[in-house]
Amino acid sequence: TFQLSGGETRRLMLSVNEAINPELTIYDESFDDLDIFYRGKLRDKIAKRETSSVVLASHFTKWYKGLFDRIYKFEKGTLVETREADLPKELESLSPLIIKESPNKSVFEAKEIKYSQKRKSTGSVFNLSVPSFSIESGEIVALVGLNGSGKSTFSRLAVGLEEPLSGQFYLEGKAINGKIRKRNIGYFYQNPDFQIFLPTVKDELSYGLSFLKLSEEKKESLLEETAKLFNLKLTDTATLLSYGKRKTLQAAIYYLLNRKFYILDEIDSALSYTEARNIISLLSQKGAGILLISHDREFATTFASKVYKIENGVLR
Repeated sequence: TFQLSGGETRRLMLSVNEAINPELTIYDESFDDLDIFYRGKLRDKIAKRETSSVVLASHFTKWYKGLFDRIYKFEKGTLVETREADLPKELESLSPLIIKESPNKSVFEAKEIKYSQKRKSTGSVFNLSVPSFSIESGEIVALVGLNGSGKSTFSRLAVGLEEPLSGQFYLEGKAINGKIRKRNIGYFYQNPDFQIFLPTVKDELSYGLSFLKLSEEKKESLLEETAKLFNLKLTDTATLLSYGKRKTLQAAIYYLLNRKFYILDEIDSALSYTEARNIISLLSQKGAGILLISHDREFATTFASKVYKIENGVLR
């Protein structure tokens, strides 16, 4: 199962639940990791009302329209019943991003990338081809595709966690290896628990700063400033934060590392649209180029100036 994508892992969990067939299922952000086809299937299953369902969600999407018998929301820590018509249209009300022009313009490119991996579970071979890809400083680009299409695989290749069979990555026109890619591109894993491992929020943020040549006074100032920007408490236990807060911590860590480019893999999962937008805004204010990976195409295209898609193993 370690070779499964986030969406495929979610589908596996839903399949296990289907086999158990409980009288009540609580779907905790279950739509977020699924592509458009499987979101439709999950919606259809819930709509049949063969068993009882509770859906927990950080934002109300078009997939939920007309689906529920009752809707509740939290208001200042209190759970209150509401109507669908009274829910705010959060995505439509998002303020536009103010993109800061970077004084040192950088361009990251991928050309003629070929990658192949044999899946141990099935014996099948997964192939990915990237004829051409580019992103500039200050640019927001979206990458979409079905579950298991290769979005996270491309991300791992781009940041140097894996190497292609052929082809080359370039930074400012110069061919670069995996080591240089890791220093210039920050990768937000779809699951933040792959990156969070220290006791407290302060420990996590401090670890990244330990690689920078800064005075202790400057480090402390940056820690307090960053915690405030991302609405985090330095004394909180990192692993006990909610899933959404762990994703926010993940963003704060990379904000301090100040990379030229960031890959945000499903940043809108378990976060409200407003929270996800604020993270994108904070990172883009430093002039970074951002690659948004999301199954919520409406969300991704709200910010992206161009969109790439992976289909039949080819990124175009």
